[in-house]
Amino acid sequence: MRQWCTPQQSGPILLMRDGFAVLALVGCITACDPRCHSMEKVLATSDDGRAVASYLDCSTSETINLISASGRKTAIFRYESSGGVIGCKGKTFPRAKELSPTVIWSDPHLIHISIGIVYSINGKLDNVDGVRVIYDIGTVLSDVCQASVL
Repeated sequence: MRQWCTPQQSGPILLMRDGFAVLALVGCITACDPRCHSMEKVLATSDDGRAVASYLDCSTSETINLISASGRKTAIFRYESSGGVIGCKGKTFPRAKELSPTVIWSDPHLIHISIGIVYSINGKLDNVDGVRVIYDIGTVLSDVCQASVL
């Protein structure tokens, strides 16, 4: 039987590291069971059997895949999640509640991916298998907060 990761329920906390404070929303951090190796969640499906799914490897690395009707996966977007961090340098980011990605499949050839905060972006495709991908990425912590997040 496969074990799945489950989100912890908690409230906001203030984290300190190297003299810098960051605000984290712990309820959005995924805690993984030691027997858990990964978690995959379908975010959107198309009428022709394709899907967009988020794959989390029980760390902060996350990949959003386009899954063909036959089951072939192609990575669209790779990023490090915010780990629940919703602010730094004394301010909270405007899209602090959007820690999980949302996907809208507006037509067979167009996907919109939105997420409010990520730590870093490791790769993204604008077109894959005849599908155009439009991104709405809010704050990228590694660009804005620098050492205050680490």
